[in-house]
Amino acid sequence: KMLADLGETMLAEDSAFKGSMSSNAFTSPVAAQGEITQLKGDPQFLQQLQNAQDPGHKSALARWTGLHNQAHPQ
Repeated sequence: KMLADLGETMLAEDSAFKGSMSSNAFTSPVAAQGEITQLKGDPQFLQQLQNAQDPGHKSALARWTGLHNQAHPQ
């Protein structure tokens, strides 16, 4: 519990860290789905995700895939 709280605090305080860690094992399915919904409304993220030539495409795709894996665990 303490480590989970620490992780949540770190994610809230550093958006760059949050972006890189958004699809980690500490993200609940509900939180992952919430972030997916938020990203669907982010034009910059969608551009990176949909344009394979965009320099941010690989990281956007990894983030998107990771969030979907968290939102829909098997």
